[in-house]
Amino acid sequence: MRQRLRHATFLLVVASSTASAKPRERHVLVAADAWLYTAPKETAPKVRLTGEHAAGKVFPFRLVSEKSGWLTVETVDETEPAVDCYSPIAALADYKVIFAVRATDRAKVTGKAVAHTFADGSELTLHAGVGLTPAAEGRVRIAVGEVSFEAALPAGAAGDAYRAEAVADAPAFSRVLAPGKPLTIDGRTVTVSGRPTAEDVGDGKVRLATRCAELVAHGKSVLPAMAGSATGGDSGLAVDLAPFNRYVPAGKAVLFADGKPAGKTRREIAVDDFTAQGKLLCQTIALAPGAAEASLTLCVRAGDVKVDKSKGKVDDVLGDEKLK
Repeated sequence: MRQRLRHATFLLVVASSTASAKPRERHVLVAADAWLYTAPKETAPKVRLTGEHAAGKVFPFRLVSEKSGWLTVETVDETEPAVDCYSPIAALADYKVIFAVRATDRAKVTGKAVAHTFADGSELTLHAGVGLTPAAEGRVRIAVGEVSFEAALPAGAAGDAYRAEAVADAPAFSRVLAPGKPLTIDGRTVTVSGRPTAEDVGDGKVRLATRCAELVAHGKSVLPAMAGSATGGDSGLAVDLAPFNRYVPAGKAVLFADGKPAGKTRREIAVDDFTAQGKLLCQTIALAPGAAEASLTLCVRAGDVKVDKSKGKVDDVLGDEKLK
């Protein structure tokens, strides 16, 4: 069992780091149905993250600047250690792309860590960067990981940005939530997807933790059923990937379809399947499956392409057998 994170230490570290944060180290959450513009003006080309409205769904970005109702933001990646409570745009993982978004599409977040005990004895600890959606009677809706619920947070908990701090792994408790038994915090039902681990803390309460949130809620936990050790037969892994020898190194310029600057490559990018457009090599990326408005074209300069015949990928791997 992993040791549970101590609240006092957690709060001290995050609060002191936030005070010294530089502007570029701040992150923001942007609504999933927001338009991303290539420049901070309404007439600029734009692309949408998703064609459907999904209440509470957000994507993290690094905040570059803010001016006149616009935010300039940069895409982020799944880094080690992870620093955001929500997944970034997976389709753009290889690029550091700069977009402009309307400030009104920025979601409220916990600007720093929050620890609060409610009148009914339930408790809540939130990491910096948890999205907050306004609800009735001064409450906010919180959705992170496998849990979703409403609660009234202390004054000053909501902010517009947060310092990207390392997110600790959720502790693995020895029990799970009892099926069909209600779970409440601040007198309100907690919606739980999946079956996260939990632990009893007495007085009819359980503790559960998910990414960026730890709750002590009224409810019941049980020991999980013993899982069998069935084998799946042949466990050999067959991989057949085409080798590549043309690539653009990390840190090279990335351009939008109109040739204007879009950012930089985050890592080496294979360009064998890119399409030549004059002096550019371009790739069309679907940010959301099936949504025409979520299609983005990014280009690199042909002059930045490197050729290395030693580069390539394993054509065939079976199990743990080592290549000779």
